[in-house]
Amino acid sequence: MKPLHDYAGSVRHQASDRRSSTAARSLCEIDLEAIAANLRAVRGLLAPGTKVAAVVKADAYGHGARRVAMHLQRLGVEWFAVATVAEGVELRRYGITGQIITLNALMAAELDLAVTHSITVSIGSAAEASLLNQIAFHLGRTAKAHIVVDTGLSRGGFAPQELLKALPALQALDSVFCEGMWTHFASLRSLPDARAKVESFRALASAARRFLPLSCVHMAGSVAAVKLRESHFDMVRPGIVLYGYVPHTEHALDLTPAMTVTAPLIAVRRYPAGTPLSYEGLHVLPRDANIGIVRHGYAEGYDVHLTNTGKVAICGASYPVVGRITMDQMLVDLGDDEHRPGERATLFGRAGPSVLDVAQRAGSLPHAVLVAVGGRVAKTWIGAGDAEPAPTLRPSPARHFAGL
Repeated sequence: MKPLHDYAGSVRHQASDRRSSTAARSLCEIDLEAIAANLRAVRGLLAPGTKVAAVVKADAYGHGARRVAMHLQRLGVEWFAVATVAEGVELRRYGITGQIITLNALMAAELDLAVTHSITVSIGSAAEASLLNQIAFHLGRTAKAHIVVDTGLSRGGFAPQELLKALPALQALDSVFCEGMWTHFASLRSLPDARAKVESFRALASAARRFLPLSCVHMAGSVAAVKLRESHFDMVRPGIVLYGYVPHTEHALDLTPAMTVTAPLIAVRRYPAGTPLSYEGLHVLPRDANIGIVRHGYAEGYDVHLTNTGKVAICGASYPVVGRITMDQMLVDLGDDEHRPGERATLFGRAGPSVLDVAQRAGSLPHAVLVAVGGRVAKTWIGAGDAEPAPTLRPSPARHFAGL
């Protein structure tokens, strides 16, 4: 055994090494070039002139809105979609000069910020349009707005017949420029039903254009952009597809997952058959096995519903997650394989399980898996070395609201 002072000296030396500061932490690596490749794949589906509105809400699905949006802006993306005005204001502060649109309904207190920062507002009722008009008038500006239509999602927006009745009043607004109109699919499980929605929306947009200068009609999110080309209209809104996934579709599209999450194996113990593992003994070993302790739990965003259902990869081999996932750790059954502390388990991403597989095992959504990554996870960005982000700025206090 080494003398204690030798061990302590080694620890001090390691602590001074920058690599040792991350070796004991969960790491989230985001590949900006993968996002660029996914953007190219989406653009390959579009007719010439069709715009792309990159959905970067929720910190770009956990990928870092500042870096992702700056990178996409350098790649020629002209529109960015967010959920809240606060997210849009942050993009402005980070140097995003393109068009920004909020997709959720807004509270009155947010509208002045949207108008001040040239953020396009989605309006879903005559009352919302009138209020926006009043605020823009008092600010001495013209607000930009897109009309949102409810075609079955039932979370706000004009019903088609309501919009037809409201068109003369919308046309009369003197401080609101209605430049666009959009809707979102409630379901794409039945393509015949979805195509009927497209044609109904197309007819509604045609009627609206007799009153309003709609230069940007849009309907397709990620799945529709891939599966339903007739829904592309003037612009598509790719979200999850930019980050490497298309849920609920068998359509072949060459995508690259942008996020990889790994965590350190901190100990390996041999336990006999019959040993209960973790809280409540929810898993009992059916045979002798090596059990690895991985420093990653629900505090880092790993869904507790992956208890006894999740899988991780270590050195290219797949291992099941066993026992209750805890706040700080999880256990994996290594069988008779031998691994050493310091090796890293890949929770999902490159050379590991797919986010789609993780979401399915958790009874969740890939979007939820991605945005949950946080807590003590250290995020790093690779690729696109010529696209360094703008300096971090301290955002000013912004008003928040309950999104849809």
